[in-house]
Amino acid sequence: MQSFETCNNSLFESRWWLSLVGKDGEWDIIESKKNGKIISALPWYKIKNRLGFNIITHPPLTPLMGPWLRDLVSLGKGSKMVTQLAKQKSTLSELFQMLPPHDAFSQCFHPSQNCLLPLRLMGYQQSIYYTYQINNISSLDDVWNGFAQKIRTDIRKSEKNSIISCDYSPDVLLDLVKKTYARQSIKVPYSLSLLKRVIIQSLESNRGLFLVAAGKSGSVYASTFIVYDHRCAYYLVSGADPAFTSTGSMSHLLWSAIQILSTKTRAFDFEGSIIPRIETYVRGFGGIPIQYSHVSRTPNKYLRLFKAISSAL
Repeated sequence: MQSFETCNNSLFESRWWLSLVGKDGEWDIIESKKNGKIISALPWYKIKNRLGFNIITHPPLTPLMGPWLRDLVSLGKGSKMVTQLAKQKSTLSELFQMLPPHDAFSQCFHPSQNCLLPLRLMGYQQSIYYTYQINNISSLDDVWNGFAQKIRTDIRKSEKNSIISCDYSPDVLLDLVKKTYARQSIKVPYSLSLLKRVIIQSLESNRGLFLVAAGKSGSVYASTFIVYDHRCAYYLVSGADPAFTSTGSMSHLLWSAIQILSTKTRAFDFEGSIIPRIETYVRGFGGIPIQYSHVSRTPNKYLRLFKAISSAL
């Protein structure tokens, strides 16, 4: 198995992941060291938008980024809280001052990065969002008992009429993704060829799970792709055939994924949504609502003016 860095909050901040999804922009990871040990890191990905402005943001298929700070307590056991907070402020300030020149910054940070006052003091804006996470999937009985009744009913219905398999081409999911977005009259927000490459390389690196739900007649109902490391699995992409949305196959897929991953990782993140029907659905799996922050700043005054005019129209 390929070696993964440990100086990050999730696999989305690793060099392996960024090299996989960041080919359309520039990227790097800023690292701060002490006594030869990395004590903080900040991954960045920069693109030019259609107006020619340099934007530091997320690569495609990457829901989370942001800074990583080594446990400050472990660096100075017995130190006062005021000392630890001062160290955190200086560390974050140092990292963000080392970002390459840019006109705007916009990233969603990992939930563990929840004390962002130093960035607010530097002029960054912070918005709060929520995801749902089952923080221990090793006890499958507890996970099952935490499901809403409707989720359990959907799973039982699907178990009678469909089969879950990983023996399909990723093209199956790509086709379902196109159907899912076409049903909503929305353009797919990422490259399907990139998604295929991510699926293939994640599977080869034992960091991905690709599943398909099909009827016993062979009709494909739904598919999902999940990425994971030893800490957490992330429900990244899914698609369903509109003709089979009542089969319960998506709930069946997620339950099957949790069962498979229960010996490979600790937690399962459903990637929360502010779309009411999606939020209601993922809440039914019994996860805990967890806050994460969207952090932004627009140092370029012309881009700030453009945004202000656009929002006023």
